[in-house]
Amino acid sequence: MIMLWRFLRWLPVVIGGVFAAVQIQFASEYATSSPQQGAGAALALAYVVIPYCVARALSEMMTAEDFQRIVGDRSLRQLSKAEFDLLRDDPVEAGSLANPPLS
Repeated sequence: MIMLWRFLRWLPVVIGGVFAAVQIQFASEYATSSPQQGAGAALALAYVVIPYCVARALSEMMTAEDFQRIVGDRSLRQLSKAEFDLLRDDPVEAGSLANPPLS
């Protein structure tokens, strides 16, 4: 589930990159002046930068929340290698280990 979320979060960036490549191609072929080429290049850049900023913000928000919830007051140096690797690879599973169910 985590991998699907990561894939879906970054998919718009990849699609924006494809649109940007097409936009650059059209701008270089069909523009009749330098300002038109510049506008085409700026639009192509926006196709990539805006989705990247949103995806990156989502990544950082999820990482910060998960880190605070799982690690708490401990620093990264106090985590064992296994805990750190699990936190990096699967924060949901790491959260269940940090807060085990009551029996």
